[in-house]
Amino acid sequence: MQLRELWKEKTGTDYPYQWATHYQTPLLACVPTDKWNDYKRAFNAVNLKNPEDSEVKFALEFLSANSIWDDITSQEKIDKAFVRAILGSYKAVLTDLDEVRNYLAKHTQVSPYDWGGHLEVSRLIKELAQSKYNKEPFERVMRRIDSMDGNKLKEYLKRLVKGNMTVGIEILEDGGEG
Repeated sequence: MQLRELWKEKTGTDYPYQWATHYQTPLLACVPTDKWNDYKRAFNAVNLKNPEDSEVKFALEFLSANSIWDDITSQEKIDKAFVRAILGSYKAVLTDLDEVRNYLAKHTQVSPYDWGGHLEVSRLIKELAQSKYNKEPFERVMRRIDSMDGNKLKEYLKRLVKGNMTVGIEILEDGGEG
């Protein structure tokens, strides 16, 4: 099959699911969002044992016209896509990508191909980030807060309350009139 041969030649893997398992990264995280649906369709054609001829034709034409081979074979680009799609705002505390990938592989049965946007994966990432934060970064933040003057603290707190309703509600529940 010409499509699978192209995939193997360009990626060194047999099909997209195997690629995602090898790199422990959701493949669709590595593609431009404006063509996500077309890439998904093309990857599905590669993944299937017996895809329709029309799907093979589409995939061959699309993958030839929209080359992403460098984006899915460069570990640096794959890692950037992983950080963007999986870690998001937790990237400041989850800095060891191999550790994160191993944690996910150990704690979920969700295939790496499907990690992007999966609720269980998001929950696990948040748990891991909280665990990491409670260790070293939390202590660093506390030392920094202790060294700030009162006006700087008020400025931070006001900014935090403006963007985080939960903190504002906690302050209201704490009592006192303002």
